[in-house]
Amino acid sequence: MAHALREGSKVTSEITPPDRSNKRFAERPGVTFDDKPVNQAWGQVLIQPNDSYHHNELVSVTFRGAHPKNNLSTEDTFLKVQRLHQGKWRDYLTDADFETRYTWEREGIAYSKVAIDWHINSDTPPGTYRIMHLGDWKNGWDSTITPYSGISHSFKVE
Repeated sequence: MAHALREGSKVTSEITPPDRSNKRFAERPGVTFDDKPVNQAWGQVLIQPNDSYHHNELVSVTFRGAHPKNNLSTEDTFLKVQRLHQGKWRDYLTDADFETRYTWEREGIAYSKVAIDWHINSDTPPGTYRIMHLGDWKNGWDSTITPYSGISHSFKVE
């Protein structure tokens, strides 16, 4: 190959790699089930945001969640930053925005928690906001996957 690179000539080979197109590849095993403490609900806020923030500060909210592999949400989102505008909650940011960060963490064998962070840019309009988490949990008895959501209390950006 080094000779071909030096000379600028083609490299040919008679070896054909095996065809694995009909074989499944799993980087990690699937989720067996999700669980939560009896006194908690899916999407429950474990750590609420502060009552108010200023530009260039970080909002952090933690939810009782489930494994994100239950639904990769490729055409949806795991989080929404919503803004109260004319009496209605409107989506402002999602996990596709650079200002947000979604972090999943396993607790013990089957509990999960989800941390959502939002770095408030200097051009963020002042107003009332909230953080929403969307997920799906897997039942250990029948393997059904059920969507859930959780919403933080509202807070001001000044």
